[in-house]
Amino acid sequence: MLYSNRCLRLALLVTCLFFFSSPEEALAQWQFWPVAPNLQSKPDPFSNQRLTADSTVLELPFFEDFSSYLGRPSPALWLPAGGAFVSRGMGVNPPSLHVAVLDALNAEGRPYNDIQTSAEGGGDTLCSRFINLEPHTFEDAIYLSFFWQHGGLGERPDTTDYIELQFKTDKNEWRTQWRQKGGRIGSDFSQVILPAFDKDFTHKYFQFRFVSRGRRSGAFDVWCVDYIYLDINRKPDVDFRLDLACSQMPQFFTKPYSAMPYDHFWSDTLTYKRDSIATTLNNFNEVFNVVSYKCNLLNADSKKLITTVFDSGFIMPGQGIQIYMPSATIAKDLPRNLKKLNLIYRFEVKTGDSRFPIDYQLNDSVSSTTAFDNYYAYDDGQAEFAAGINQKFGKIAYQYVSARPDTLTDIDVSFMRVGEDVSNQNYRIYVWKKLDFAASRSKDSVLHVQNASFQYADSLNSFRRIRLSKTVVVSDTFYIGFQQLYENMLPLGLDRNTDSGDRVFFNVTNSWQKNETIQGSFLMRPVFQKFDPTGFQDLWTDAQESVKLYPNPSAETVFVDSPAERLRIFNPTGHLLWEQKGQQGNRQRVDVSRLTDGLYILEIMHKGRIQTAKFVVG
Repeated sequence: MLYSNRCLRLALLVTCLFFFSSPEEALAQWQFWPVAPNLQSKPDPFSNQRLTADSTVLELPFFEDFSSYLGRPSPALWLPAGGAFVSRGMGVNPPSLHVAVLDALNAEGRPYNDIQTSAEGGGDTLCSRFINLEPHTFEDAIYLSFFWQHGGLGERPDTTDYIELQFKTDKNEWRTQWRQKGGRIGSDFSQVILPAFDKDFTHKYFQFRFVSRGRRSGAFDVWCVDYIYLDINRKPDVDFRLDLACSQMPQFFTKPYSAMPYDHFWSDTLTYKRDSIATTLNNFNEVFNVVSYKCNLLNADSKKLITTVFDSGFIMPGQGIQIYMPSATIAKDLPRNLKKLNLIYRFEVKTGDSRFPIDYQLNDSVSSTTAFDNYYAYDDGQAEFAAGINQKFGKIAYQYVSARPDTLTDIDVSFMRVGEDVSNQNYRIYVWKKLDFAASRSKDSVLHVQNASFQYADSLNSFRRIRLSKTVVVSDTFYIGFQQLYENMLPLGLDRNTDSGDRVFFNVTNSWQKNETIQGSFLMRPVFQKFDPTGFQDLWTDAQESVKLYPNPSAETVFVDSPAERLRIFNPTGHLLWEQKGQQGNRQRVDVSRLTDGLYILEIMHKGRIQTAKFVVG
């Protein structure tokens, strides 16, 4: 059974550089690095199970499709510390929702060899616990089946790399039963079915394991494995079972963004609401199945159902592969009295799948979340790669279109810890209103530029929030990005499951070029901070200090006993009303006579520290 690959392929280079065809682009040197999974940050749903290889012996059937969890493989079925991890988005058109990934990172997410970057050898293993095959014989027809994929959305293995499956004999020896080399091979998931009824394997402490070989210095030479099934009474040419499995994460509720400010969404729901969302379904049976499903919208914070937007069904063909299962989207039922909403849309499929002895219903539902918050994003929050250019003074710009005028206060960025350590290097943060594509010497419309010191994200897929030294009013099209001041690549997280590559621009020769190589979305987001009039949300770096502001209330002038480089006044809804440079000395005088009666927030910025105080005019 083969699975079609609808994903456009990115030519991935790890130690090499990309060179473009045109003369202007020839100097644009893109680099791509696979990034490590953050296994430490993922909750382990099986942490309360104290299992050891010596004390646990499983009985048939053995089934694992990884659909109900992420992170480390379940210790109920697998030995720990093999290095494999369960991923939501690395597999392309997988048999079921999640896949196991084998690369060259150990169980702690560190390279097996971080000294010799070109060293090759053994990588991850995925090893089962003991399985009791002692009661069975040749006549029981024991077969093991699984699906595998070469590379997925990760870096593809070369011809010298391989993955193999080994069985453990009754003499405690590992015997290779199957091997697949890398190189120019198909990119779809393929199935393998192998006999396991040899007398050397039918013992009480049988085990099987997947072993990978490749470059040992990082998340290279990726193999994906899914839908592993070991049982008796099987036929290698007739591999059917009563299981319909969800296989794809639904799209985001919004377009083209994966997240956007809630008030921006409501300014034009027709433009920003996707017409439909969908998942896909695979039928592992040879006969058709009458499928009913529904799509529920839920508030992730309150855990309450908002509405059911779809409840219907269709006839699923026998052996149907990646069958599209859509749902309409409805905005009118979403709550509007909220400042933000984490919207879950959950597909629940009623299939009549068997639950015993294997619970095939575990893969009958799937959900995604769209964040309506205070930022825009194209990405899904997870980076499979890091990307950047290694050109001194090179610039990268990322295009956004704001649904309404608003005040940009921060930029969230996720720099990956790959390649050479570039911590504390200086670079420049930019906000542009317009890029000059025509001029030989770029004359851009720059809204803001400031120096920054490079810092990695605290962990994989986390963001560092860079506070702009002044607020920037944006409307319609604008760009955020940076300029590097050295040749070293600044490794920006790249999500391969979404694609906003047509909104990426680069400049290495005083001429902007539109990206035509990167397929994916950068983890770089514009943030529009808001103020809560009833319970003011702190935006400053040290909220323990207070500001002495007097008189309060005042109709003319207020004074602040504090040095200041800049002062700003906001109304209770967070809109900037007034801004000026601070006055010399430790006392600031602020004229409030032009403000109407009401509540306001004064912000004082000094040496990177921000303090605030409420005051009343009247």
